[in-house]
Amino acid sequence: MSDSKILLAILAATLAFQSIAAPPPVEAYGRLPAIGDASLSPDGQRLAMTVGYEFQKSDPGREANVFRILNIDTGKFEHTLAPPAGNKLRRAGWADDRRPYYVMSRASNFRDIAPTTWPAFRGNQAEYFRLGVFSLDTGQVTQLMQSAEFRYNRSLSNLQAPIVGDPGFGRMLAWGATSSDPRLSIYRVNLDTGTTSTVHSGNIETSGYLLDERGAVAARVEINDFNNRWKLYSYDDGKERMILEDETEMGQPLRMYGLLEDGRIAAVNQHEDGERNTLLGIDRKTGETKPLLNTKGGDVGAIRDPWKHRIVGVGWVDDFPKQEFFDPQLKALAEAVAPNFSGGFFRLDSWSQDRGRALLYGERAVDAGAWYLYDNTTKKLRLIGKLYPALSQPEHIGIRSAIKYKARDGTQIPAYLTLPVGVEPKKLPLVLLVHGGPHARDRQDFDWWASFLASRGYAVLQPNYRGSTGYGYEWFDAGRGRWGDGLMQTDVEDGMDALVKGGYADASRVCIMGGSYGGYAALAGATITPERYACAVSVNGVSEPERLLNRALNDRAGSRGMSAEWWNKSMGPVDHLRKVTPAALADKVRAPVLILHGLNDAVVPIEQSEVMVRKLKGADKKVKFVELQGDDHWLSLAQTRTQMLSEIETFLAENMSAAK
Repeated sequence: MSDSKILLAILAATLAFQSIAAPPPVEAYGRLPAIGDASLSPDGQRLAMTVGYEFQKSDPGREANVFRILNIDTGKFEHTLAPPAGNKLRRAGWADDRRPYYVMSRASNFRDIAPTTWPAFRGNQAEYFRLGVFSLDTGQVTQLMQSAEFRYNRSLSNLQAPIVGDPGFGRMLAWGATSSDPRLSIYRVNLDTGTTSTVHSGNIETSGYLLDERGAVAARVEINDFNNRWKLYSYDDGKERMILEDETEMGQPLRMYGLLEDGRIAAVNQHEDGERNTLLGIDRKTGETKPLLNTKGGDVGAIRDPWKHRIVGVGWVDDFPKQEFFDPQLKALAEAVAPNFSGGFFRLDSWSQDRGRALLYGERAVDAGAWYLYDNTTKKLRLIGKLYPALSQPEHIGIRSAIKYKARDGTQIPAYLTLPVGVEPKKLPLVLLVHGGPHARDRQDFDWWASFLASRGYAVLQPNYRGSTGYGYEWFDAGRGRWGDGLMQTDVEDGMDALVKGGYADASRVCIMGGSYGGYAALAGATITPERYACAVSVNGVSEPERLLNRALNDRAGSRGMSAEWWNKSMGPVDHLRKVTPAALADKVRAPVLILHGLNDAVVPIEQSEVMVRKLKGADKKVKFVELQGDDHWLSLAQTRTQMLSEIETFLAENMSAAK
């Protein structure tokens, strides 16, 4: 273990506060962020934002989040809109100065939406995303692409606007054909009526487009699921030309982010022969590919100018989110803002067309994050709103640090440790909080789940086990095929051992928990190495991974399909998978298990938890099952987030009481 880093965290936790008041109520953590997403208008005069509320039993109607328009100069909200019942707001943006928009989603059943030509999918639940445009001039909301031919399309949210030379119209990418083999197409959509006309339609292998600022096709990608070959086409005056072709695992091409200022394609090679920390520039005439920028850190993403639709910088995570701009104006703007966030971090989120104002999200040393507006003329930073207003003290957040510890094979595993403030860090009850994905990662910024647990006296360890993204291809690939008793599980267990060996955690009071894949890891821990844990908590977790794999195998391309190949490589061979299936090992469980699952989870069906509960009860094991009414895979409702945390708080207190 990197003792110097963990000792600093422990010293801070011990000395920061000697007298700690009662922690905030569970509702303060379970609430939706007060501002979930926000976007600055092109003229810099207004903000569009999604606003969430804290759940209150006395006022359950406040559960819904709303879409609001703030006039920056007057400080007044000009409009407030609620999405249709059953929908959750996901994102806010602007099509132009007078047309803000929102993206919303809801879980629906395919049998209520899909045409009868798709019998294989009837009965499966899915999350459907839709986009609504609000007119500041008329006060009317228009949902785009609502005609019958698009009714079964899961994602109608990919809008590019404004379009140079075509005011009042945008471009949408969608699978919109009415046949059983829908094709990806580009549509010209009227922002006031929602009506569409087809601009360009791909063939059955088309998987992506890049458009320029005028809405014209700049590039197109084809993927053949059956031979894993992909092709990149460039367009010049409407004429296409293939400029790159290759075969990669699962047929995934270079990841295309958009067009650079000089017209080249910005891309990243995610594969074994690539560098995930390097942004590439691809010449659209020759296909020549050159490195453009190396983050010297985590996996690289691209930053797109919302008005010019060009790539202007890169973003990545190195514990905290980071940005690097190669646009001179934005680079100077970021440098001017930086001194306000010493000891924390910020990211530029959107800006006015003239770059006179910028909207940013930031976290200072110990807080739960807030949205700010920076005026480039006056050089003043203005607070727009905090995400979690009731979490105002360090003890509400915990002391959160980046650490590393040794796995059993000597590999250093990066992780984040959150310690309670004002509690002596000796033999603390420990929660192993395992991230989902599994090919995702945790970060050092505020985590509402980890901070809640720390506020209740628990140490919380979040390992980025091998198989996590953010550390390059080799780290990601090392965990694939290693579910259950492989590296993705043992790397987590080794974090527990390191903290116990150092005297910081109590080996008799360790609970493993997580959501999605993290829920699987919790159930795998409880069944494969049951002697290690005092309890286990699974939220929207997987108990029969082979059943999920079979869903992917039923895709059009079958076992050669990208989805099936992805999960085959991730989970490992079926014979291995059956040996690490928690539902089949329920009789091995020793500790109490808490299982929670969203009724409308379209990613991991609730049946995954129901079968585990049946198996545990059949084996006479101690289990509690909580169905989260109306919620989805991402815990999008304040009421059920709060319910989940309350159940966990009670469960932990019963099975491994926190230090006082």
